Amino acid sequence: MGKSVGRPVGHRIKVTPKHLSQLKRMEAEGASKAAMARATGLSRPTIYRLLQSLEDSSESKTLLRYPGGKARGRGIIPAITAVMGETYAEPFFGGGSICLALIKRNSVCSAVINDADPRVAAFWTAVIQDSAALAEKIERFEPSVQAFLQAKNRQSNGGTDAFDFLVVNRLSHGGRGILAGPQGGFEQSGKYGIGDRWNAQSLIVILTETSRMLSSVTDRCECRDFTEIPGDTVYLDPPYYDAGPELYPMAFKRQDHERLREHLRGRSSWVLSYDDHPWIREAYADCRIKRTHTNGNGGAKRELIIQPVESKQTNTSGA
Repeated sequence: MGKSVGRPVGHRIKVTPKHLSQLKRMEAEGASKAAMARATGLSRPTIYRLLQSLEDSSESKTLLRYPGGKARGRGIIPAITAVMGETYAEPFFGGGSICLALIKRNSVCSAVINDADPRVAAFWTAVIQDSAALAEKIERFEPSVQAFLQAKNRQSNGGTDAFDFLVVNRLSHGGRGILAGPQGGFEQSGKYGIGDRWNAQSLIVILTETSRMLSSVTDRCECRDFTEIPGDTVYLDPPYYDAGPELYPMAFKRQDHERLREHLRGRSSWVLSYDDHPWIREAYADCRIKRTHTNGNGGAKRELIIQPVESKQTNTSGA
């Protein structure tokens, strides 16, 4: 009988960000799956899965499950690109879905991203600066209620470890992080189990692509007050007025919403998204307001897209 060729039976090669970069390059060059397998040492079924994950990650998948962080770019992105300047800024970065969508469309060359929550800022800085270390931890991690509670305890007591943040975010009910219990409940009797939102291979693919995109426009995520963030074009997605305290560890109080309104007076080239609340409509009555529908985790079903009257604007019907 002939001698078997290839990897030893049962041997599993760990997928690394280097593998993903190599596969993307070889696919762009038109290499066959067999050639990719020989070059990387990965099996062809694994390569097929990774390439599919890379394709999926280029669409709407994101690293974080975030209240209000759903795919809602259809209304927001055209409004932003219509007023896009040299530097794009997001003072409330959160899950980052809008910025990433803009980068994918080659609409952003330079960005200033920020989040006042130090846990969020530390996470995104790690994604940009040290994705390989995060990928290694993702690969080794086994989801459990105990692991979730340990990470949540560290985060609740001031910890800003990026991997702890990812664990708490992915394993929490509704993606609400330290404000929520474990996905599936403490007894794991819910519809979804603790590990149902943790696919290590998919997360590593998304992490690698996200790091590549963000590092092309910035080198870190700031952690400052929204009033301190510069930018020629600014997209603001503050905590919801109504449900914010239930969704965000650093929710706005009434005076914070008022402070934001005053900060934007007299400024141009900004786009703001909010939950549809009477106070918001009254506070921004002198602005262009468009209503859009969303379906985020625990978020408002209707949102407002708000812009100053003097800014360039695409179709704003639907208010």
